[in-house]
Amino acid sequence: MSYFDSYLDGFYYWKKIDENRRCEILAFDFRNEEFQVIQTPDVFNSNLGTLGLYDGYVSMLFHYLVENKTCIEIWLMEKFGFWTKKLVIESNLILKRPIGYGVNGEIFVETKSSNLEMIDPRTQEIVECVGPILGNGYSLQVLVYKKSLVSIKKLTTRNFIKDLEFEQLRI
Repeated sequence: MSYFDSYLDGFYYWKKIDENRRCEILAFDFRNEEFQVIQTPDVFNSNLGTLGLYDGYVSMLFHYLVENKTCIEIWLMEKFGFWTKKLVIESNLILKRPIGYGVNGEIFVETKSSNLEMIDPRTQEIVECVGPILGNGYSLQVLVYKKSLVSIKKLTTRNFIKDLEFEQLRI
């Protein structure tokens, strides 16, 4: 499952689990309009890993229970096809799922009790952000915001059509 943003440097990435439970990463190169398959370490062969971007790299985040503690591992693809375990965190939180990364490497997770928690990987401090969120079928979500020089106002359909008509009149 990919809960996080997974577009980087002209490539969009997806996690794929085949019928033998082998994990591969599919990468679509927007420049060449071609798919590439990236092999992964055997530790990725489960559906518990979450594909995303961390610290400017394609990443996989794993969480699992060991002796009533949650272990979180983050692996980075620092070079195309080469993976490195970057971070291991142990916590008393019982996770439902990871839901996003913060600007400074924080990890946002949804707990089994539907709380939004933030884990600071440098200090291993856990901060309760919101919770619990109950009922109505809502789930927690982190959205990625990126600054841009492109005006959203200019991208509205009406303005786009006006600009297009203006350009056609100039021709």
